[in-house]
Amino acid sequence: MPNSDTAWWVGALFIIFTILSIAAIIIRNNAAKKDAVGRSEKDTIATNVSIDPRKNTRKLD
Repeated sequence: MPNSDTAWWVGALFIIFTILSIAAIIIRNNAAKKDAVGRSEKDTIATNVSIDPRKNTRKLD
């Protein structure tokens, strides 16, 4: 029965890895939702636009 013991270990490690991955995803999402920068999207756009843009600039394709 050595093959059966190996299968149990592989299965247990897979389940543990899966549970830890799901927990990490949930913790990361909760932390991202609680992140309080204190700026809205409108504020971010307003502060990232140059007041004096460069002249004669072209967009590179």
